[in-house]
Amino acid sequence: MDRFDLMGTTAEVVVDGDQSLRPLAIERLRELERRWSRFVPDSEISQLNESGGRPRIVSLDTCRLVSLACAAWRLTSGRFDPTVHDAMIASGYDRHWSALATHRHSRQAASRPAPGCGEISADTVSGLVWFPLDVRFDPGGIGKGLAADIVAEELVDLGADAALVEIGGDIRVAGAPRRPWRIGIEHPHWPGKSVGTCRLDDGGVVTSSRLKRRWVTAAGPRHHLIDPATGRNPSSARDTVTVVAGTAWWAEALSKALFLAPHHEWSAILRGNAALGVDHDGGLTMSGNKRLLTLNIRDSEMVDV
Repeated sequence: MDRFDLMGTTAEVVVDGDQSLRPLAIERLRELERRWSRFVPDSEISQLNESGGRPRIVSLDTCRLVSLACAAWRLTSGRFDPTVHDAMIASGYDRHWSALATHRHSRQAASRPAPGCGEISADTVSGLVWFPLDVRFDPGGIGKGLAADIVAEELVDLGADAALVEIGGDIRVAGAPRRPWRIGIEHPHWPGKSVGTCRLDDGGVVTSSRLKRRWVTAAGPRHHLIDPATGRNPSSARDTVTVVAGTAWWAEALSKALFLAPHHEWSAILRGNAALGVDHDGGLTMSGNKRLLTLNIRDSEMVDV
């Protein structure tokens, strides 16, 4: 299937069954991008970020995004935090990725911790959302994951036997495929080589990496992963964290949380899901439900937690 541009990256939709559903799925993904992108001035997320502390009525899609992101913040004890918007801007990620990749910042603003989701309100019945005056929201990866979830599930509801939706490495499969989807996990240091494999009928697979979305400031190189407690890039030795979970939005939140958590806390955070981390020196960490992930390379450097 042909890939297409979406949400600052590329995406793919695979339909097992009625192929006329694929164009509908692509348009639905573009609709979600128009509602959620912080780089679209009149998107619903941009309007909420500029609301000045006033509540707004938004689509139920957007209300669901905000509600789930806040739930993920609570369930990860704040390690995943969608209110890193201002810290992301301060670090230099202040424009669409296509422009940022070729831009060099002359200076960097001072970082500050993310305010957190404790006071955000989202009514998923009425669509009424309220951000406190000092809170701005960055959908980031959870927006990609939830968009993949929504569209994969809608494809099955519309009659597809099974569906796969992938947005920049965030994957959701749904339905009843004739055989399980086989999804490879690329080794961050050896492009084209798979470090692990998962087989899924229905679920999400997400990899967060500090190696891909990088840019240069006067203070040095930066990447898009932010520690909410400091507003700066984390000092973690990990290069990538891959999570397999029931949905892509939850796998996204877990992958960000595991970047910040010590190894001995991974199992408790995962709650039965599975994760694979790769450190900058090639060391591997596996945790959670081992039936969901198969390691493809020698595990002499693996930490099993």
